[in-house]
Amino acid sequence: MTKYLRFLFFCALILTALFAVSSCEKSHIPAKAVIENEQAATCKNGSYDSVVYCKICSRELSREKKIIPAVVPHNIENGVCMSCGDRESSEGLELKLNSNGASYTVMGIGSCTDTDVVIGVYNGLPITIIADSAFDGCTNITSVTISEGVSFLPHNAFRGCTSLASVSIPDSLTRINLSAFLYCTSISNITVSENNQTYKSIDGNLYTKDGKCLIKYAIGKTNTKFTIPNEVTSIGDEAFAYCANLVSVTIPESVEGIGGWAFYNCMSLKSINYRGTKEQWNRVYKDASWDFWYKDYGFYEKIKYTVMYNYIGE
Repeated sequence: MTKYLRFLFFCALILTALFAVSSCEKSHIPAKAVIENEQAATCKNGSYDSVVYCKICSRELSREKKIIPAVVPHNIENGVCMSCGDRESSEGLELKLNSNGASYTVMGIGSCTDTDVVIGVYNGLPITIIADSAFDGCTNITSVTISEGVSFLPHNAFRGCTSLASVSIPDSLTRINLSAFLYCTSISNITVSENNQTYKSIDGNLYTKDGKCLIKYAIGKTNTKFTIPNEVTSIGDEAFAYCANLVSVTIPESVEGIGGWAFYNCMSLKSINYRGTKEQWNRVYKDASWDFWYKDYGFYEKIKYTVMYNYIGE
C-alpha cells in the first residue's frame, strides 16, 4: 500500500508540473529581475542585462541593457588614459562644462593650433558633445580623432575643413548629420572602431554596420574609378557629393535605392556602370535630385546629359 501511495503521489507531482508548464504558456508569471553580463563602470560607462524569467517554466520574458554611469575620472599619463586608452584633448579647444558636471562640450577651435585635433579628455573628464558648427571653416585641420563618449556629429560640425584628410570615429558615435563634413573635399580616410554598432569603414569609406548602405564616399581619394561592394542595397543622400576625381562608378544590381544629391557636383564623372539590365535599373528607386549638378546660381542640371550609362547585365 505504501508503494502504491508513493506512486500516486509521484504521478500527481508530474501532472501538477505539466499542468503548470502548460498553463504558463498562456500566462507566464514573471520572477524578480536578475542581473547578467555585468561590466563594472570605470572611467567609461559600465553595463548589465536586466533579465526577467518566468517563475514556472523559466522562459526568458524580457531582457534590457542598463547603463552604469562612469564613476572614476580618466587617469591621464603622458596624454593617454591608463585605464581605457582615450587620449587627452588638444590644448586650447574652447570647452564648456556640461550641466552634469562630469563632461564637456567642445564649442570651437579656440586658441588650438594643432592640425591633428583630438576631441577626448580634459581635466580627467570626457568631451561628450560637439556643438553645431564647432569647427566650421577650420581650414588648417588635417585629421580629427573623436574619443569615446561623443554620440552625435551635429549640423556643420566640420563644414569647410578643406584640409581635413582623415577622421577617426569611436564606439559611441551613433548619428552623423548629413552636413557634418560638408565641403570637406580632402577626406580620403574614415576609420571606425570595430566595436561601433552603427557604422563601419571599408577601404576608408563609411557604411552602415551591416554594409548595406554606403553612407559617405571619402571624396578626397585620388581614385578615378570606384566599384560599390556587392552587398550594398542603398546609396545614401550626398554619398558622393563634391567628389572631384571620380570618372567612373560601378553600381551592383543589389542596389535598390539611391538618395538625394548622391552624385551632386561630381564634375569629372563620365560613366555610370550598372551590373544589371536596363530594365532592372529602371526599377531602382532614385530620389528626384540624385543626379544633379550645380551649373549656375539658382540653376541645376541633370548629369544624364553628360554621363554615359552602361548596363553590364544586358
